[in-house]
Amino acid sequence: MAQERISAEVWRDMMLGFMRGGPQLGISNFTLKGSIDVSTYFDNFVGIFAEGMVVVGSSIGDRTEFFSRILDVGVPERVKQFPVVGDESLRDATRLVEGFHAMMSMPTRVLAFGKARDTGEEIVVLFTTAGIHPQEALDEIKEKVRERLAQLN
Repeated sequence: MAQERISAEVWRDMMLGFMRGGPQLGISNFTLKGSIDVSTYFDNFVGIFAEGMVVVGSSIGDRTEFFSRILDVGVPERVKQFPVVGDESLRDATRLVEGFHAMMSMPTRVLAFGKARDTGEEIVVLFTTAGIHPQEALDEIKEKVRERLAQLN
């Protein structure tokens, strides 16, 4: 039986649901670019799902250029300072939460691009399972982007 193709809207909705889950669903978020705690309209998303990387958005344009933008995103020093969880029992709990997200067809990582509603400032926020350092999560996304770029070339 052929697998049904999932629409971009459904993928986007799954990513938005993950983003809105917050600490109640074991999700942390880190503002990588732009102001913190501002009302933001997100329009482009990169999600890491059990099925692989999914990219959706209303203003992506040329995918190669968008992927280059992703590769240029860095983790600011203020975020790099966050302590890295070293307790293996917490890592086990993180894997369980990620398994739950996968079972619910949710991503484990989302990189969201948007604009502040009041100023138009570009905002980039990383959403990841709690217990994963933001640099590790961003590196995972970048690795998937590099793989996709290699496929395109």
